[in-house]
Amino acid sequence: MKSLFYLVVTMVVMIACTNEEFDANSEVKKEEVKTKIASLAEKYDVNVDFFEINPSEKTENEMSLEEIEELFRDIKQLREHPVELKMYKDKEENGCMFYSTKEQKPSVPLAKTRSEIYSFSDWIWNLTWFSVTLIEDNKNVTVMTDITGLSIYTYSQSYASGYVSGNAISFNSTGKIKATITQVVGFNLSYVINSSGTYDKSAGKGSVTVSAY
Repeated sequence: MKSLFYLVVTMVVMIACTNEEFDANSEVKKEEVKTKIASLAEKYDVNVDFFEINPSEKTENEMSLEEIEELFRDIKQLREHPVELKMYKDKEENGCMFYSTKEQKPSVPLAKTRSEIYSFSDWIWNLTWFSVTLIEDNKNVTVMTDITGLSIYTYSQSYASGYVSGNAISFNSTGKIKATITQVVGFNLSYVINSSGTYDKSAGKGSVTVSAY
């Protein structure tokens, strides 16, 4: 009976030690990954805000370090090489004229798998899901910018201005994109999108320059 008691105690101690060792290894891995992500963020000049992940909140849709670096690289590329979108007349409604880049947008995808959710290159580089709409109402111009398609992102427009001069409408806007990314550690990522341009009413077309910082 004593032998059985000692065996049980020994097993409990071994399990406890194993759990402690697992927790220690897990913490070491977290710190290693956090250090690597912080190093990548510094390399590509991206701001990240780390947070702890509850094990019960973890999902299989975690980004690899390679995917995270690709995202950071694409943001840096957009800062250095702004993208141009074409703008066209959209419609006339209730005495207001609408001009938009939306004609270029493909149908909005249903982002379900990790590859769809984290397919950043096409999205951020071509900005196919970023839209600019101008609403002209008796020389007053409202500028509306938005993103669609990926639910892990939120976007808020913080500043916009537009004015009419002859047949030209000039505009400028600023907004912030935010995303929550998970790996062994989690972090919030945010960056600013600036869009500006001119629409020529006599020519029936315009252009928008989009950049990140």
